[in-house]
Order: sequence, then C-alpha cells, then structure tokens
Amino acid sequence: MFCTKCGSTLSENGVCPVCDVPVSDPINPELVFDQPPAASNPGKGLGITGMVMGIVSLLCNTVCSCMYGSVLGFPLSIVGLILSIIAKKKSKAAGCSNGMATAGLITSIISIAICALAVIGIILYFVFVVGLTALSTTEAAGASSYYY
Repeated sequence: MFCTKCGSTLSENGVCPVCDVPVSDPINPELVFDQPPAASNPGKGLGITGMVMGIVSLLCNTVCSCMYGSVLGFPLSIVGLILSIIAKKKSKAAGCSNGMATAGLITSIISIAICALAVIGIILYFVFVVGLTALSTTEAAGASSYYY
C-alpha cells in the first residue's frame, strides 16, 4: 500500500512513515488506498506553451504576410522551438509522451521556414527589382548626357 500524498510505502497501521499522516478513505475508514500516485508529465505545460507559440507565429507569418508579420513571427517561432525541445526532453526523461511538444516543434519549424522564405524573397526583390531599376536609371541618365 502506498501513501496518496508522497507515494511512500505505508506501515501496517495505515500511517505514512514520511508524512506521519493516517491514510484511509474518509467515507470508509478501514479502506486504505493501495495504488501509487499517478505519474505526472513534467513537460506538459512547456509543450502546450511551445505549441501555442508555434501556432501564433504561423498565424503571424501567414495572415500578416507583410514584413511586420515576419518580424513578430520569427522571435515567437524561436521561443516556441526552444520551449518545445525542452518539453520533449523533460517528457522523455519522465518516460511520457508529449504530443503537444511535437506539435510545437512542427509548427515552429514550419514558421521558421516561412520566415526564411520571406527574407529570401525580400533579398531577391531588392537585388533584381531595385537593382535593375537603378541600373536602367543610370543607363538612361548616361545616354541622355551623351546627346547634349
């Protein structure tokens, strides 16, 4: 038989040697609980937080498709990724599975990929559109000064 508070083995009289509290059912005092306390998942809260951060960063990157969405979404996705990794490690050490941490990992990685594509798109825009516009403007200015 085990104590419901600390999980230690009870003595024959139903008193916990660690807590020194009699452990019995309040309705039926002669009934003593004989199962250990349920194991908790230490990474559950971090997993939920990482998943929420990943989803919010995805929303920032997709709904707010302007540069401000990436500026807000990228830090959120990094925080979500870190929290999900920590939650996954804590859950694995406790021998539990954590689907929320896995979802946080996936959403954060997808959000980081969207941010990377947005940055590459902005760089390509400035290289080709702005660069070609500047190049054609200087060529036109050089050609017009040649005729004078």
